[in-house]
Amino acid sequence: MEAQNFESRKHLLEYDDVMNKQREAVYGLRRQLLEGVEQKELILEDYVGGILSGILDEFAPEKAHPDQWNLKGLEEKLMDTSGWSTHR
Repeated sequence: MEAQNFESRKHLLEYDDVMNKQREAVYGLRRQLLEGVEQKELILEDYVGGILSGILDEFAPEKAHPDQWNLKGLEEKLMDTSGWSTHR
């Protein structure tokens, strides 16, 4: 029973650590915005850059040959993420 309680507390602490890191990131971004950091630069470089990097890693990995890239999936993901549509 003691081992089970220990594991439960351990998982709760790990979860709390993740939540704390996320909280620090959100409050850090909030602080920068309130301090007047250039919002366009902050959003484009950090937020949009991170999203695009993740999408490219998923559909067109750097180590894969261009013939192996999933360009159709990349296009669909970019359209879904951005809200843009090639169909009018």
